[in-house]
Amino acid sequence: MTEKKNDNEIKNNIFEKKPEEILTEYKQKESIFVSNESEVQKKEPSAFLESTVNKPSPKNVDTSGFDEIPDCIFQKESRLYKFINNVWSDIGRGHMIITESENKKRILFVREGLKLTFLNFYITYDLKADLKENSVSFIVYEAIENTDEKSETNYSCSIYAIKFKENSSASEFYNLIKFQEEILEKNKE
Repeated sequence: MTEKKNDNEIKNNIFEKKPEEILTEYKQKESIFVSNESEVQKKEPSAFLESTVNKPSPKNVDTSGFDEIPDCIFQKESRLYKFINNVWSDIGRGHMIITESENKKRILFVREGLKLTFLNFYITYDLKADLKENSVSFIVYEAIENTDEKSETNYSCSIYAIKFKENSSASEFYNLIKFQEEILEKNKE
């Protein structure tokens, strides 16, 4: 009962006063945003806070990217897709690169922007490349290493498709893969 009286008294007091009087009352009260202290207390860094004043500047990061890849025999702009859960997912735009060293050819896909390498593997005889209008699709077998010494290495396969702007780029990429597959097939026998 006393709570209701207090609430009613407060309401009546507010409505009896003029707006200017109410504002001056609130201005005189202590604000959480304004400090009455003349000197602000300096806070010492704790274990959770880190001082940024004396941090060394980062070293120069090499951003040269794929422009200086040695032994590059193919480099074209393309778009990479990966077959995930029965749907083709767009990985992104970038450069499809084939390099050759010691009779081995390596496929690299370097994404635009940050120049991250998404694909990086050797062309093997079981790549199973397939040429379509402006694109080439292929299967990549990936080894998944186990931490147990006793268990065997598991393998998974991923299906990728590369779409080029021009049909000639797709056929050139496909021919390079097929040529390497034929060489590996002959060496296998």
